[in-house]
Amino acid sequence: MEVFAGPYKRLRIVNENEANFEKMFWKVKKPNERKTIMLKSLVNRKAAKEEFEIMCQLDHPNIVKVFESVEFSFQQCSYFGIAMEFMNLGDLRSFINMKSNQPRNERNWIERDALILVAQVVNGLRYLHQKEILHRDLKPSNIFLGENTRLTIGDFGISDKLATTRMTKIVGTDDFLPPEAIESREENLTFSRDMWSCGIVIYMIAYLRHPFIEENRVRTLVNICQAKTHGTDYRFPRCDALINLCLQKDVDDRVANACLLAKDHFIASLLYQLDSGVQFDNMDFSGNLVEVVQRDKLRTASSPGLWTELLRLQQK
Repeated sequence: MEVFAGPYKRLRIVNENEANFEKMFWKVKKPNERKTIMLKSLVNRKAAKEEFEIMCQLDHPNIVKVFESVEFSFQQCSYFGIAMEFMNLGDLRSFINMKSNQPRNERNWIERDALILVAQVVNGLRYLHQKEILHRDLKPSNIFLGENTRLTIGDFGISDKLATTRMTKIVGTDDFLPPEAIESREENLTFSRDMWSCGIVIYMIAYLRHPFIEENRVRTLVNICQAKTHGTDYRFPRCDALINLCLQKDVDDRVANACLLAKDHFIASLLYQLDSGVQFDNMDFSGNLVEVVQRDKLRTASSPGLWTELLRLQQK
């Protein structure tokens, strides 16, 4: 394999549309190294540099890790490439499609499994909102899966700092935009837009389909503007509670940001265990935060501030 971009050798292209030369994805690796890298490369150098600068500010287990940037040419095009970790199990959209295509009696999809993914989505989005960063395009195709059910949020191409976010109607993916954006009622971009998208993602993880999409495009938009989902059922009550907090038509009724969503009684228990390094197979899904914290008290003795905060949340 010849050197392809900077120090990297090309393994294979992973674009969905190989004819789109303005935005290319490759699996690459450095010579004499075993680790596979994802190289996202854009012709639009300014947009690529802005995305790279945002990613360099982030360091969290549920956010795709960035390594470096590299500039190179390929087939008479000049690219700005972003080298990032490669999540070997693909994106969440592919996982949802695979599960939904299985016969119902073979899916073996229960709420515990869904919550392992949901908790990581909330955890990653909470971190972004703590850093005052709006993702603006949260959807399953921008969420990635790796070994041991680890999940990461990626694709920060239209993300921005809350303080510098520009108001624009054309931002994000239509099927994941909130009612106020579709109806052009949105006065300012806030974390509330991310929370609407988060609600759709949680719904899709639980029910393996989009909550609003119909075969008729107009009907889909009507469903979104009315916040009229395809409904839920009793199998995923914990997910339903989170969905209800996020998919509210009126912005004032919608949970304002992921930091507040993370204070949900049940999610707070799971996030505490994630932050404590508890393996998914050993997680307590009872939702009793006090019992979880007390049982893990020895492990958290070095972080009394976190323990105190979680107990305070439980008592609210």
